[in-house]
Amino acid sequence: MPIFASVQSAWLAPFLPAAAAFAGGMACLLAAGRRPRRWERAEGVVVESRVEPRGSEFAPVITFEFEAGGERRRGTALRDFPVTCELAETAADWTRRHPPGLRVGVHFPENDPARACLLPGGKDGLRRGLLALSALFFAFAVLLGINAL
Repeated sequence: MPIFASVQSAWLAPFLPAAAAFAGGMACLLAAGRRPRRWERAEGVVVESRVEPRGSEFAPVITFEFEAGGERRRGTALRDFPVTCELAETAADWTRRHPPGLRVGVHFPENDPARACLLPGGKDGLRRGLLALSALFFAFAVLLGINAL
């Protein structure tokens, strides 16, 4: 009986942190994926596009106007998190894709139009990275568990 208990705990031990990492990654994906659906959408227009240096990186700054709650508003957020690029050319690509006069969809929380952005949805790269890391931990734990048997 003690041999079974040690094999069982050796087999199960790697799964606990891997399962927690996988569950955490999935929870982040699900939570971030649902968030934009609760946001309002309005039609807007780009009024200015420029690139600004931010330390050693560059930020595409897209200024747009839209109407929310009966008021005309302005925003500059491309995403619902700060966007910076390592290369000025990459930031300039964003500004070329959003020239002044372009009609755009503006997304904002119902009770907070000051948080308006053009491309909602969270940090896609971070979410994908968390999922990949979670899956890697889980696969590693499965291999350790199989080898423990």
